[in-house]
Amino acid sequence: MYDRALIVGMLMLDGVCMNLFAVGEAVKNIDKHTHKTLLVNYPSIQWQDIMRLRDVIAHHYFEVDAEKVLAILCDDVPPLLAVIKQMKEDLSKPR
Repeated sequence: MYDRALIVGMLMLDGVCMNLFAVGEAVKNIDKHTHKTLLVNYPSIQWQDIMRLRDVIAHHYFEVDAEKVLAILCDDVPPLLAVIKQMKEDLSKPR
C-alpha cells in the first residue's frame, strides 16, 4: 500500500516549488528588462536570493529541502506579496 499523506505532501511540495520557480523566473526577467533599475528601489526583498532559489529548483531539484521551502512559503512570501502590490501601485502612478 502507499502512504496517502506522503503523496499529498510531495504533490504540495512540487506545486510550491514550481510556483517559486515561476516567481524566480519572473524576477530574473523583470531585472533584465528594466536593466537592473526597478528592483533596487525595493531593498526590503532579497531579489538575488529569489533568483538563486529559482536556479536551485531548476538545476538541483533533488537537493531542495522541504523544511526550507516551507519556511520560505511562510516567512518570505507574505512580505514579497506586499512589495509586489506596492510595486504595482507605484508603477500605475502617472509620471
